[in-house]
Amino acid sequence: MPKKAKTHIKKLKRWLEILAFLSLIADTAISILTFISLKFGEKYTLNVLFLVNYILSGIVVASLVCFILLGIFIHYGKLLKLINR
Repeated sequence: MPKKAKTHIKKLKRWLEILAFLSLIADTAISILTFISLKFGEKYTLNVLFLVNYILSGIVVASLVCFILLGIFIHYGKLLKLINR
């Protein structure tokens, strides 16, 4: 495996850790906002809840992209052999 691929793998793993923490924060925010909306009514928290849901969706998409790239870089040598056949 080339050195450049190894550095990309390390960076992608670090990004996945960051995305995991962001996802945890967004999930916690959604649960707190849901609790507040049940207690005080939906009209106070509905816009913020939609915003946090969209942020969480973005985090999920970014995580999927990182997983796909990580799989490509981990199997870089095998993919090169497959392409060169």
